[in-house]
Amino acid sequence: MRTGLPRADAQDDFDRALRRARWATLAGWLHGRSSSRNRLLVLGDETIIIDAGVRDAAVPIDHIVGSVEPTRCFDRHFRPTSRLPRTRFERIAADIHCGRGMDPVDLYQCGDQYYVLDGHHRVAVARALGERWVLANITKVRRKSPDGGPGRGPDGGPPAADRATAGLPRRGRARELPN
Repeated sequence: MRTGLPRADAQDDFDRALRRARWATLAGWLHGRSSSRNRLLVLGDETIIIDAGVRDAAVPIDHIVGSVEPTRCFDRHFRPTSRLPRTRFERIAADIHCGRGMDPVDLYQCGDQYYVLDGHHRVAVARALGERWVLANITKVRRKSPDGGPGRGPDGGPPAADRATAGLPRRGRARELPN
């Protein structure tokens, strides 16, 4: 419920997102799932930049699946997992409630998946507010090894057998990125 007060609404947004993350963790635990299954996917540093990319492109939030570097502040749905990101989350949410909007996030595109380089809090706020799209500066990358590296599929993501457990849709044949 919105109060019309940007700060109070931002605090409620954070509390709601944190509560949802904790409920998801509890539900996973009750269903016997590993807690590591709820962590953000990590792209890592085994990538090669192949294109400087596009600026201010609209990216579907559902296609943002992970982070370039490991983070424990957010789960795989970019919900806060602790009170650590609270201040920044609330500031960004309050700016949006006031009509100021937010800066584009910086993403790496690997296949049809996106990984956050800069803007974890902005993605978290956009998801918490129910946004479907986020503005982004995109840099296209590919994995160094042709097979995607150990434990990875040819497209750089998890192998097909692991896609369902990671919460990602199964795919048909893997596609090669153009050089």
